[in-house]
Amino acid sequence: QAVTSFRTLERFEAGAVDDGYTLVECKLQTGRTHQIRVHMAYIQHPLVGDQLYGRCRAKEDVGLTRQFLHSWAIALDHPVTGERVSLVDPLPPDLATALASLADRSDGRTEAGDEIVPQIMPSAAPSQELHSSQ
Repeated sequence: QAVTSFRTLERFEAGAVDDGYTLVECKLQTGRTHQIRVHMAYIQHPLVGDQLYGRCRAKEDVGLTRQFLHSWAIALDHPVTGERVSLVDPLPPDLATALASLADRSDGRTEAGDEIVPQIMPSAAPSQELHSSQ
């Protein structure tokens, strides 16, 4: 069994060559190979640029040459000291550029997006709030 929870951070309206996008945060309760990719494809929301489980139009759509997938935060207990270690890594430049290219198509962020997007894109301007559905 594999368990993934997710929450919507921001939605983007459809463009000329796509059906729109949704920025989501996924949390894994298990760790299976391709877990996020499989689960998102199963619910008909494949990752941008996923050649195996989705449609691969990342280059045409948002200028990417890879999947839009990034592990931005991880927390674990140190195996020797038992101390809680938390690490955060903002989006790499290619993903930040792709996300920024969609800014004018934003339908707004959810409350979760207001919390998370500034952490993954520190230069992100505040967005219109979507707060009605997450």
